[in-house]
Amino acid sequence: MVAAALSGATSGIAVLARWFEPLHAYLHGHEVWILGISAALVAAGGALEALARRGAHAHGFPWLFSISVACFLINVAIIVAHRAI
Repeated sequence: MVAAALSGATSGIAVLARWFEPLHAYLHGHEVWILGISAALVAAGGALEALARRGAHAHGFPWLFSISVACFLINVAIIVAHRAI
């Protein structure tokens, strides 16, 4: 039973990988532009965060903005590492 389940999972992954291949190739061709748009969105988020924090009441730690910056940096690291391979 476990062997049948693993066989089905493996087949599904293989079909899914073939389906994503054209999308993967497209994204590789445009990764610099995608990274630029992502950087612009993070910068816009930073500007909006700064504007929101100009008020008089205390604000907590900007978790959402911090997560977006971390995701951007991870994307940069992945692209740099992928190009090095």
